[in-house]
Amino acid sequence: MKFSDLPFDAQHSFAQFFSAAGRQNELEEFFSKFDLPQENFLLLLKVFEDLDPGQLKVLFAALLGKTVFADIASGGGATEIIARVAASAMLLGFEPSKILVLVSFENQADIMRERITLKFPELKALVEKAVFFTASVFLEKVLLDKIDGESPLVRLGMTDDFRYSSRWLDILAETRNGIDRSLPLWVILSRKITGKTPAGFSHLEHEVEEIFRTYEVALENQKIFDRIGVCKLIRRFALENSPMFEKHFAKYKFVFVDDAQRFVKEEWEVIRLFSVRRTLAAAGDFGATFYKPSDIKFDSRAERFVFNKTFRHTPEVTECLNKISSRQIITDIPSDKPGFVYYEAGDEEDELEFIAFQAKNLIGEGIPASSIGVVYRGEKFPKDFRPVAIKFGLNCMEYPGAGMVLPFAQKIADILDGSPFTPTMELLKKTLPAEEFGRVKNWFEKRLRYFGPYDAISDRNKIVAQDLRKMRERKDISLKLVAGYFAKAYQFDVLFVPQFEVAEYPAVLKGLFYTLVSRARRGVFLTRPIAREPRFYWQKKLETLPSPLLEFLPKNAEKSLAGGGLSRILRKIF
Repeated sequence: MKFSDLPFDAQHSFAQFFSAAGRQNELEEFFSKFDLPQENFLLLLKVFEDLDPGQLKVLFAALLGKTVFADIASGGGATEIIARVAASAMLLGFEPSKILVLVSFENQADIMRERITLKFPELKALVEKAVFFTASVFLEKVLLDKIDGESPLVRLGMTDDFRYSSRWLDILAETRNGIDRSLPLWVILSRKITGKTPAGFSHLEHEVEEIFRTYEVALENQKIFDRIGVCKLIRRFALENSPMFEKHFAKYKFVFVDDAQRFVKEEWEVIRLFSVRRTLAAAGDFGATFYKPSDIKFDSRAERFVFNKTFRHTPEVTECLNKISSRQIITDIPSDKPGFVYYEAGDEEDELEFIAFQAKNLIGEGIPASSIGVVYRGEKFPKDFRPVAIKFGLNCMEYPGAGMVLPFAQKIADILDGSPFTPTMELLKKTLPAEEFGRVKNWFEKRLRYFGPYDAISDRNKIVAQDLRKMRERKDISLKLVAGYFAKAYQFDVLFVPQFEVAEYPAVLKGLFYTLVSRARRGVFLTRPIAREPRFYWQKKLETLPSPLLEFLPKNAEKSLAGGGLSRILRKIF
């Protein structure tokens, strides 16, 4: 069906959306080129229906094939816009394999797929064919993909034993920046953690950024590169082998980028090379970068949008985000409890029981357990918290591991049931596609460590299959325990941040704190044990100090001190 043949009420609805975006004639001409099933046009209306005019402007500019940079305050819907524009491109009939979506963390790709299919289940088959990648994995894959038996890396005179390293910070620490520019290492660390050049070094901002991002770590004989080093190699290959690059890599009709604040200016020029039209659409909170979208000069026709409205956070959370980021974020969401709560627990046990007690109360008030998150930094936190959660009648699941496995849980359980005597990892590697195996491998390796060498293979497969089926049943009634590094991919109604002390959250982790707070819709519980158990029994308890990041809490934040053992008794009674 042609766009002009749609029923009057559908055409009228489209006209309203086009007008709200301020480009009615251009969009009507664009949509008139498509001959689609009527269901696709009606689904497009569903995609557009709950977006505000600002979001629609970004979405339509991206659909028109413009280069788009959207600077959107945290909670303003950056990820939602990227998800919606990807869904729109699929509904317009563009081949899903020609749609590239770049994210920062692997679990974000799964969450974006899930977000699109939950909202538009009709697109499930198309979403599975679209290309979702973390930027790092995608760029590395480009260098290692074989073309007529040789990778771009080999064609550049290097070898295929190239190794991408995300541990560049450790390497920089070992080499003392690798470049003698009289810049202390703490300046580079501060740039990584806070996203800004420290005061007193602003005149060296370019040098700081170059060391931070463009330093090719080590040294040719080790063949370890940071992401900008990878981009340099790709740009060189594209220049020296232009026809080959155009044929094999510059093949995407659309390139969409979420979390744009995690990219630097030098990367955009390379990322757009993968687009047939040399365009891209990126959205993120550029308030967390050292540059603004207006500083990106590669395309004079680029359309840049800035939005400071949040659609998700209560005023208390917004106030905190404003303090941290120096943005003037606004919201019209009414205030409701819990806001911000800071609790100083008597000890680690008291802290764990406080979190479990409060989470149970929140669930009793009607907040879904799956929208309550506990973001931790210490690796042993899940192990310590799990028995306390059970005591309070709570379910909990660890992420991103659970998120990686859940989409394939039923499929893998059936595989394990069908071959009970084959070792689990051997069976999965042989049966699953390489991409799926790579996504679930870590979870299974960790789970299988709980078994001893005396456990029969059939028992292991049976127990793991049962666990997978239970995960599917429990996912909507379980708290999310999330490792801090991966928290950016999730959203919560209420967030708990344990061990909020200076050792875990010093002043230089302001950027991380901003990320965590932006994950919460209603509020945040921050807890700190006043004392920690010593490593050896003959030592005294270790006293902790509060995190200096408390200064960013709203004035009306609730602060309280633990009553030690008495508070635990009262919680158990009431």
